[in-house]
Amino acid sequence: MEALHNNGWMSDISDTLDQEAARQCVKLWVALGDSQLQPDVPDSISWKGAKSGRRFRHGLQDRTSACFTCLQEEDTAQHILGHCVYAREVWHLCLRGIGLNIVEPQRSITFQAWWLAARGLIRKEDRKRFDSLVILVAWMLWKQRNARVFGSTREFCNATQLVSRIREEFRVWEQAFLGDRRMMGRE
Repeated sequence: MEALHNNGWMSDISDTLDQEAARQCVKLWVALGDSQLQPDVPDSISWKGAKSGRRFRHGLQDRTSACFTCLQEEDTAQHILGHCVYAREVWHLCLRGIGLNIVEPQRSITFQAWWLAARGLIRKEDRKRFDSLVILVAWMLWKQRNARVFGSTREFCNATQLVSRIREEFRVWEQAFLGDRRMMGRE
């Protein structure tokens, strides 16, 4: 309630926004200007229909949408991270690229089950590095999916291009890890 009193929420966030976010906040501010709070009435969410299918992901509609990367199956986390043909190609290229003879995620098991099984095949001293790779690849696959969902066409890339980005980022992560170990006197 304090944030709504005298539009306090705008001053709380105004220093942290870029130009586009500030424009959207002003638009929201104007829309809220006509709102009247009624403390005895429960809050409700309403959203004018959009044909993009995004309402389902927010729990606001009853139908699913196809994967934004392959357009073949339902857009779920399991599919995006491991079952999508695009994701499987990325995993294959990443795992082979660092010399691991591990099969990419399979449709017959969950992503988490694949990760744990694959991790068991890695030498104990290399498991943290493998875990970092899995987290990075999953994050980059998710970002690629979001670029497609939200129309950021300059971020679209094929599997080979994404693997190149993953390799670059992984090198940065490893350098950061080694630098941290040196600072802690562990190396």
